[in-house]
Amino acid sequence: MPGFLHCLHFIFLVAAITIEAQQYRKPVDTSNENVKKAANFATSIYNQQSGNEFAFKVIKIDLASVEIYPPSRVKYIMTVDIGKTHCKNEDSLNMDSCVLQTDTDVKIMKCLFVVLAVPNSNMPSYLLDSSCN
Repeated sequence: MPGFLHCLHFIFLVAAITIEAQQYRKPVDTSNENVKKAANFATSIYNQQSGNEFAFKVIKIDLASVEIYPPSRVKYIMTVDIGKTHCKNEDSLNMDSCVLQTDTDVKIMKCLFVVLAVPNSNMPSYLLDSSCN
């Protein structure tokens, strides 16, 4: 029985931590520069991992929220529209010069990206989760 109580205590502790973390999630303006950087970072990782012939770029950040992890980490949770460009999907890609495809078969996807970053620093960012359809 003590093992069962320890297990039950652990489950309640995990649930409490999860609920507590949710309470610290705050909406953030989608035009915020750090949000834009996080969305562009996530899209570049998506491009690296996708195997698509053409690269995708951010069209619009629909929603964004943040969770603060002291002392300086921020988790960005974003819903982002990305569109297929005319640029070949290569490692040395400069997305600023890539134009979106405009023909009738334009592929636009809605993605959920979760990025962990340290804003305004040279620390690496991490794509924790991504899902596009």
